[in-house]
Amino acid sequence: MSIERTGRLQENIAGIRESAARTKEIIEQSIWKNFSLIDKVASANKREIAPLNKEAQIGEQIFSQEFDLSPREELTAELHEGMEETIGVPKESGGVKVRADLLYPLTRTERAVLLRNPGEEVVIPPYTIHQTTNLGDEKATLTARGIKTGEGRTIKNPDVKEIFNPDEVAVCIATQYKDWTPGNIDLSNETRTRGYLALGLIREAAHHGYRVIIADTGSSNPFLEELKIYRNVTIVNDKDMSNFAKQKKAAIEAASEINGVKYIFRIEPEKVDSITHIPAHVELLLQSQADVVVGKRRSQEFEASYPDYGFTIENETNRQMNEHLRNNGILKDGEEDLDLYSGLIAFKNNPAVVELFTRRFKPAGGEQIDPKILDSWMNAQVYGVVLALHKGLKVKQVEVPFWYAGLQKLNELHPNKVSSFKDKRIMQQKVGSDGVQLLAETLSGKHLHLVQE
Repeated sequence: MSIERTGRLQENIAGIRESAARTKEIIEQSIWKNFSLIDKVASANKREIAPLNKEAQIGEQIFSQEFDLSPREELTAELHEGMEETIGVPKESGGVKVRADLLYPLTRTERAVLLRNPGEEVVIPPYTIHQTTNLGDEKATLTARGIKTGEGRTIKNPDVKEIFNPDEVAVCIATQYKDWTPGNIDLSNETRTRGYLALGLIREAAHHGYRVIIADTGSSNPFLEELKIYRNVTIVNDKDMSNFAKQKKAAIEAASEINGVKYIFRIEPEKVDSITHIPAHVELLLQSQADVVVGKRRSQEFEASYPDYGFTIENETNRQMNEHLRNNGILKDGEEDLDLYSGLIAFKNNPAVVELFTRRFKPAGGEQIDPKILDSWMNAQVYGVVLALHKGLKVKQVEVPFWYAGLQKLNELHPNKVSSFKDKRIMQQKVGSDGVQLLAETLSGKHLHLVQE
């Protein structure tokens, strides 16, 4: 390795370390700031349900407090502004007890590859702390518990040559928030709620140094103005984006054309926690273990953070999609099912791979196909994976502790919306299952349903 390249890598490592230290400080401040915000908006009737336990054992409650909801809307917004965090346990805890006054965000295994000296051994404790906020009609309860996440392990970082620079990663999303305006979060205003979540994801990605590619179809000027503060955000509006699938594929096409981008990560804009898991995906790509990586949501976080109906329907949709792949020889016996519904997908910026994720389809002659299948999320996020499997590329799955945004969960459980969200999930299940069946049968030669545009 040249002296010049070694110097650049050392500068990058130093910059990432500095950024990590700042992030740690910001999150620490955010956690305690939120406690003061709760104090501000909650009534004087706040009471401790359980006192702070500074040496809680694994699974024991660290603390729990209850607040009267007054006013409800304001408190809802404050409780969910950064409150649902996965918090790591510092090495100083010895991996046995949790000291609440020492909590800080754990550097994940993958991020340790970036932040630690090459060859240094890093101890990963076997559990994390998770804060959750539960809202009732009249009360809000904030609880923190220890969650066992594995047996713990020690890893050894790779050589310097295996470290990736954040600007080698392009995060691709599609946005359409036509009526978005800034203001207090109000669950009755879905555009504002989802828009704020998207801005949170964009902010997280930009602050980590990733390039953010946004295929936008007519978001409001105030929303677009919010994006101008980030230097590494590119807005795409000069490609064919006549439907949802084409919009998402346009972002991928634009990312693939950027000089220096080696890895592409596509995600839904409201899945804020996905940014945390980019290194886990990219690590498999940079070590040439995979051409395409699918993120598998770990079951305990998946079940805990999603609405019950969403967890059930998404699992069933995954089961049906994988069954179609097996019935058509695309997934082999012994190969694990893929979490195709997760939306967490990374792949190499290689023309042969990118083409699979941007390929456009139309019905074969005489075929009557529901337009939603080719216009939808399934075409945009699942078809590329299916094509890669069929082509024999290295498709790997990585399990990650992904948390669904608490604000979006509340949105989907809102009494005035829960019925429509359930209907939407059921429609997505049919689109996903039918869409994968059509492509799988086309690829296997059983029946020609689809042809390339």
